Formats: sequence, C-alpha cells, structure tokens
Amino acid sequence: QGFPNPSVDGFSVQFGNFPAIVSVKNVVGQTLVSQQAKDQVRINTNNWQAGLYVIEVINLETSERLVDKVIVQE
Repeated sequence: QGFPNPSVDGFSVQFGNFPAIVSVKNVVGQTLVSQQAKDQVRINTNNWQAGLYVIEVINLETSERLVDKVIVQE
C-alpha cells in the first residue's frame, strides 16, 4: 500500500516482511523506479509530474504480485 495518497514529495510503500521488487510505473507503462526491498520502501517524487502512478510489488519468495495506485500532486 502506498501512503500518503495523494502524495506531494514522496510516498512509502509498505508490503510485509518479505523480500520484494518494488516498481513504480507511469500511466504509459514506463518504469520510473525499480528496487529490491524488504517490508517498506520510500519513493521520492520531487521531480515527477502530477498524475496517477502504478505501484507493483513482487514477492521474491512466492512470486505473488501486488498492485496499487498512488496520485502525485504538485
């Protein structure tokens, strides 16, 4: 889950106590962030345009895919 939502300068993604790949894509599918993390990651959005972004979390232990959306405001 991404929070705060909507966000201004960044948001956190909290997903549980497992290793995962966290990706954030814009509405046209371009990957802006992709990193490996465990439990939580903070995403800085200072230079992003306002709009809707898709968060994808892939559990590296089970391959389960979680998807959420976040709105970035100026």
